[in-house]
This record gives sequence, structure tokens and C-alpha cells, in this order.
Amino acid sequence: MASCMSKLLVVFVFAFSVLESFGQQQTTQEVPQVSFRMLEYPLKPIFDNKEKVTLPSIEVIQFHSPLLRDRLEAVQQAAAHAIAKNNVPMAVKQEIAQIIRSDSPLVLRRAAVSAAIHLEQQDLAEELMSLLDSDPIAGAQIEAALARWQYRPARAIWLRRLSEKCDDGLRTLAVHGLLQVPDPSDRQVLEPAYRNEQNPAIRIELAKALAAADADTAWTLAEERLALFRETASPDAALEGIELLRRVAPSNSETLLTSLAESDIDIVAEAAFRMLMTANFHGRSDLARRGCLSTNANIRRSSRDALFAAKSGDDAELLSEGLADPIKSNRIAVSRGLLAWAREESHLSDVRRVTAIQLIGESWRGREQAILVLTQLRDFTAIPKLFELLNDSSPEVFVTAAWALREMAGGGIEAENVLQSATKFADQTKIVNAPVPTTVHDHHRIAHLLELLGELRYEPASEFLVGFVGKSSGYHTVARAASIWALGSIHQNHPEAACLKPIVERMMDFRSQSPENVFVRFQATVAAGRMGDRSLLPQIRQIPEPSFTPLGQARDWAIKNIQSRYPE
Repeated sequence: MASCMSKLLVVFVFAFSVLESFGQQQTTQEVPQVSFRMLEYPLKPIFDNKEKVTLPSIEVIQFHSPLLRDRLEAVQQAAAHAIAKNNVPMAVKQEIAQIIRSDSPLVLRRAAVSAAIHLEQQDLAEELMSLLDSDPIAGAQIEAALARWQYRPARAIWLRRLSEKCDDGLRTLAVHGLLQVPDPSDRQVLEPAYRNEQNPAIRIELAKALAAADADTAWTLAEERLALFRETASPDAALEGIELLRRVAPSNSETLLTSLAESDIDIVAEAAFRMLMTANFHGRSDLARRGCLSTNANIRRSSRDALFAAKSGDDAELLSEGLADPIKSNRIAVSRGLLAWAREESHLSDVRRVTAIQLIGESWRGREQAILVLTQLRDFTAIPKLFELLNDSSPEVFVTAAWALREMAGGGIEAENVLQSATKFADQTKIVNAPVPTTVHDHHRIAHLLELLGELRYEPASEFLVGFVGKSSGYHTVARAASIWALGSIHQNHPEAACLKPIVERMMDFRSQSPENVFVRFQATVAAGRMGDRSLLPQIRQIPEPSFTPLGQARDWAIKNIQSRYPE
């Protein structure tokens, strides 16, 4: 039984993950996600619903136990409380300090070092620094803490390490430490270390530290590195030069950077262009406009970011063309930028106008992103076009259009038109009778339309929706689940509805040789709870899943919802 239950849970999680992942735009909060209403309302399933673990209290006496295991556990508990942002008594911190200062067993001292760093015990910086040579395993953690604490006495160690020959990891730690506590005198060590360094990654870090310590030397080295690039076409030399310029004189580097931005080496051109777009110089906007047409995706991204920041309405149409960018992250960035502009009344009409142009454009990418933007702007004038796009040749477009119509349910959508469209696509997507092989996109389109009928509470669609419910209906799981959700919405608080019987059959089909899909059962349980027939309570209570599972949550929610309508 336990094995069977675990298999069901795996299937359930997979079903939800497939639904949630399809078509989602992983962006900031301003850009909407293509998802299903039934995954959110009236119950959003929680997959990790276990109670929050309460950390045991720390007993100071445990630090004095004769057993090493007890003392180690006390130190680890202190670290756990620090990580959880809980208050740790001063007496505990003093015990940890004593372990570090005394001749404690190595495993206990290492645990205490970790705890002290988590507890931000900066008063122990000197003692921790003294352990660097004796305990190299704890050294990396200690050095990172000393750098974060800007502990200046550690500079001597970091400078000495750069003067001597040591491994790459230790040199990197040293450079990062010096970056936190820069000093002009560091140039005497950093410059020869930079010139002699063979590892490109460490050279870049040394360039940053050198620029922080001495701007004049950094400028001279930048010119040297860029001259070397012109001679040898070495990307590393160019990147180091750009990094040095960025940290010492970005506003005075226009000529050098403009030349580098035209390089045939993409990584060099991108770095130079990105710096030009963040520096404030005359002509930046003109360069950005040209960059929007670049074949380099990163240059296009930097250019658009600069133009969005400039906030000139004259650039709206050029920027909107980025909705059709071949690179998905670039498209999403443009959507995000347009939505940010639209929050300002002076730009709202421009954003709507240029986005509508993309809605009727030739690029499916542009049409898809335009739908997302106009939906977020609640532009109900786009509704007629969205109905047309249900027939688009691109799956990404017709699914997003169906979702957008559901999102705009309050915009005057005619329910009869939705039912006609849903009926048409239902005939095309019935698995057993489809004239051509169907895809997951076809099933998601019809599912969004079924949800829309539920959002509109269109009761004449009930008979049509019931045709999806049965296990032998011939429709995909996602469409069947959406139809059940829609019926629960249309007949909420109507326990006498005729559709309740087939829904309950799906809810209780967990004992047969071929039990119902767990996602369909979840939606059926929620729908039964919404419809509110209290005579169903004994059956609902028979649902066997634990309360921490989504099905268990649906059962508990349904019972609570029905009982709230019929208080005893």
C-alpha cells in the first residue's frame, strides 16, 4: 500500500509539473505567466506542507559535557540557530570563542569556526586569522569572513601570498580580500603580480584590485593591454583592458570603447558595448539605436536596456520590435521594459500602439509577447484579435491567446462566442477521432477555453462540459480536469446540479483496477466541495491520501467548505 501511495504521489507531482511548466515565462513579476486557473483557485496545492521544524534550544551546560559528541552537537545547534536568524545567547557565543581559543579536538574546533562565522563574531577575527596556516581546510571559510568583515590586519597575509608562489585558489582568495580593503600602497605588490600572472581569470581579478588601489596605474595598464589586443587579437588582453577602464575612467574612454565595440570577436564587442551603454556620454542613444539592429544578441540586449532607461517615446516602435527577438530572454526583457514604461501615463498609449502592431506582425514570437503585454495592460480592444489568434499556425501563439482570453474574462467577452470556439476545437482535439494527430498544445488551448466558460459562469455550457468529464470521454487529462473545474465554478453552491454525479464518480475512482488520474481526482474533489452537497461528506472523508499531499489538501478543503455552509 505504501509503495502504491508513493507511486501515486510521483505521478501527481509529475502531472502538476507538466501543467505548470508549459508556456510559462520565467520573468519578473511585471510579466504574466501562462498558467492554469485550476492550479490557483480556489485551492492552490502545496507540495511541501510539512510543519516547520523547531530547532531545539541550546543548553550551555552541553558545552561542558565529557562527551565530544554532546559538545559537537551544541556547536552545530548554535550554527543552525544563526542560519535560521534566531537569537543566540551571549553565553553560547562565549563558549564557542573558548573552543576556538583552546586546544580543542580538530573536528570540534572546525565546527566552532563555522559557527562563529555564521554568528558574525568579528571579535574573534584575530584568533581565526591565526588558524589560517594550521588549518588550511577551514582557511577558505575564514578568509571569506575576514574579507567580508574588512579586517585590515589580514592584508599582510594576502599581500605576502601574491608575492610568493602559491596555488590559484589561494591567490584568488587573496585578491578578493584586498578588494575589500584597498590601499594605494598595494600597487607595489599588485602591479608585478598582475604582469606576471598567467591565469586569465585571476588576471581579471587582479585588474579590479589594482584599479581600486591606484587609478593612474590602472589607466596605464589598460592602454597597454588594449595595445596588445590590437597587435595580437587576444580576447583576454581586451577584456582586461576594458575591466580596467570600467573601474577608473569609463566616461573618458568613449573612443577606445567604440573601436572595441566594432570588433569581430563577439566577447570583446559585447563587453565594450555594455560599458558604452552604462557610461554617460554624448551620442549614446544613437549608438544604442544602431545596436538594436545588431546580429549579436547581447549587444541588442544592452542597447535596448539603455533606450528603455532613456525613456524617449520616439524609440517605442524600435524597442517593440524586440518582442520578436530570436532569443527568449531578450524578448522577455523587452516585454518587461514596455510594461515598466506603461506604468507612466505619458508612455501608456505609445506602448499599446506599438505592441498592437506586433500583435498582427509576421513573427510568432512577436505575437506571443504582444499578447502577454496587452493582457497585463488589460487592453480589452485586443479581444477580437485574440479570438482570431486561436487559429494561429503557431502553438505558442494560439495557446497564449486562449489563456489571454481567460485572463480578460471581465472585459465583455461573449460567452456564446467562447462556447462556439470551444466546440470547434473540442471536435478537433478528441483523441480518438482527431482528423490529424493532436499535440499537447491543442489540449492546452481547449483547456484554457473550458476554464474561461467557468470564469464566465456560463450555465448553458454545462452539458458541453460534462462531455469531457468521463474517463472514456476521449479527451486529454488537462481538458477533462479543466472541464471539472469549470463545472465547479458554474455550479458553485448548487448541490442539486445534475453534473455533480459524474464529478463524484471521478473523485471516488481510486479503488478500481484502473483508477482515475490523480489530477482529475484533485479537481473533482475541489469541485464537489465548491458545489457543497453535505450528503457527500462521508464519501469525501474516505479519500485515503495524507493531508500533506495535494489530494489530501483537496479533501480537507472540501470538507471544511461544505461544513461552513451547514454549521451544526
